[in-house]
Amino acid sequence: ANGAFETIDLDNNNGNKNNDEVSSLLHSYGHPKPKKLLTTNFEHLFQSFGGTLHNELGSLMLYTILQSSPIFAASIAVRSDLDMLVLPLLRTMYFSSSITNHISGRTTAASSAPTPTGEAISSASTVSVMERPFRSQSQLYVIMILLLIFSQDTSFGPDSFRRSNIPVVVWYKERHLKDISLGSLMVLSLLRSISYNLNRMQDPFLLSNCCAVFLNLSPHIVNLHSYASMRLASVLISIMKRYTVLVMKNGGKPAEEGDVNSLLGMYGEACRILMQVVKHSIRRKVIDKNLHLIYALVYHQRDFNTVLRAKRSPFRP
Repeated sequence: ANGAFETIDLDNNNGNKNNDEVSSLLHSYGHPKPKKLLTTNFEHLFQSFGGTLHNELGSLMLYTILQSSPIFAASIAVRSDLDMLVLPLLRTMYFSSSITNHISGRTTAASSAPTPTGEAISSASTVSVMERPFRSQSQLYVIMILLLIFSQDTSFGPDSFRRSNIPVVVWYKERHLKDISLGSLMVLSLLRSISYNLNRMQDPFLLSNCCAVFLNLSPHIVNLHSYASMRLASVLISIMKRYTVLVMKNGGKPAEEGDVNSLLGMYGEACRILMQVVKHSIRRKVIDKNLHLIYALVYHQRDFNTVLRAKRSPFRP
């Protein structure tokens, strides 16, 4: 209950072997092993997490408490302001896919400028650590696990697209986003992470979790933002084209379903998941609520036809 003091059992692992590892990570930050019982105010705890989830310690602590206290997890699930926790996670995930260098506690953004001889020279501009909160790949793992936990709740998907509306997203630089639903912002963040992962990191664990979150959200996608709709169509086409090339290089043999241990398999899995997302979003029950996505698909119709008609295309019937 809001404002009520509840007891959290921090020694209860609930059968989750990851808790020991997370607890050891917390201990590495200098935090002593917690006592068995901790009495706290859930409302204050929720508010505190809203201001600390941008750093690795905050996200690790939230994961630990969610796994250790079913009561706290249940209190989180019924809240209508869950965007207070999700937005910091999306912001950190956004910056994690930026091309940055982390040197001695400073974050620098690399840029290139041509010289009179045509060669590119690299320059770096110092950026505030608070502006670039991403620290490590392990932090990204925890963020994706938290988003997956949230998306597994039956009310999270519908609420994120129908009830949670964000007036303006100041940290999103590619487009001025205003009056966008939390669900549409999650779609944009997941698409960005999938693209960055395929092009640079090629991490099977991150791809699998991104796809799992996407699948959990897909049945509830309604009123998808116009920019999110266009990005969904364009990213799908880009991945389909790359997957077609990889299949041709593999002698026309497509990847096995669920295989994410090879580059071919990762692109194949990403194609499969994104096509399922599109399929869910334009089914008869919700097609009139996703007209922006219909327009985006029609806009890119020629590109889709090019991929489908390509020689040895894995998307041919």
